[in-house]
Amino acid sequence: RVANECIQLHLREQYDEAIATNAQLLEERAQCAALQKELDKMLAEREEKFKNEQNSKKRNYSAYAGNYEVDSDLPEPKKPRTAVRCFMRRNVRKLREKYPPDTSNTELKRILTEMFRQAPPDVHAEMKRLAEKDKARYEKELADYQYMPFGHNNKCPE
Repeated sequence: RVANECIQLHLREQYDEAIATNAQLLEERAQCAALQKELDKMLAEREEKFKNEQNSKKRNYSAYAGNYEVDSDLPEPKKPRTAVRCFMRRNVRKLREKYPPDTSNTELKRILTEMFRQAPPDVHAEMKRLAEKDKARYEKELADYQYMPFGHNNKCPE
């Protein structure tokens, strides 16, 4: 009977200890969640700040007459992607999962290029279609784009 009471007392202590540990873990989990939320907020603010800085920057060009800046309201259109670049963009994440994190971008590009060469014709056709679509986008944006340096009465040089 005394041994039974000792076992019950010991089990009760272990139970109380487990409850305390569980409460501690729950408190730590809540703290981690709060820290994660704060971190996410800081990252979002930093990304927003970076985007705003990138949008407000003006490109500097030099010419014989001296330095001048290009109006940032008229961003130069991005060049169109080729079929290989479309393929790389579509498959790079899958490839990164397969290879170790320290694999260089050059090595990944080499592998992706080889994969594209060995891809079936239907994949080539799909990537060429995407490249043509991007080229059409570029040509449309290029038609709307007008180079306009500051300090020249905002007139495009002829």
